[in-house]
Amino acid sequence: MGGAAELAEFRGKVGQMKQSIRITGAMRLVAAAKVRRAQSAVLQSRPFSETLAALIVNLRSKLTYADVDSKYLEERKVKNVVLLVISGERGLCGPYNSKVINMTEARINELKEQGIGAKLVFVGKKAYEYFAKRDVDIVK
Repeated sequence: MGGAAELAEFRGKVGQMKQSIRITGAMRLVAAAKVRRAQSAVLQSRPFSETLAALIVNLRSKLTYADVDSKYLEERKVKNVVLLVISGERGLCGPYNSKVINMTEARINELKEQGIGAKLVFVGKKAYEYFAKRDVDIVK
């Protein structure tokens, strides 16, 4: 009797594992689709940002010959940079969050070597939780 009950319990656990695997696979497919959509949006915005950058450079070169006095056209030494850090909100993004954190730390170190301060703005709480425990300047 005990053997049959244990076998039924084991089969139930195997069924639960198969269901968990199916759900995880579906979540992976949804996440991959979202990443592809985000990449597509970035690629579609590239022509706009390139055109805008060219427009600004062109405008600035034309304004150097004009008699325009504006504090917005003055060249200044960069003292601080704001980094937008986008990480996960919940679990199942461990490798992504680790990569974001490592890249952010590397960029902070690059800026420090250049004598530039870094302030961080966060989207998602995983990176925020990591950097809140460290000596970084967080914009709240």
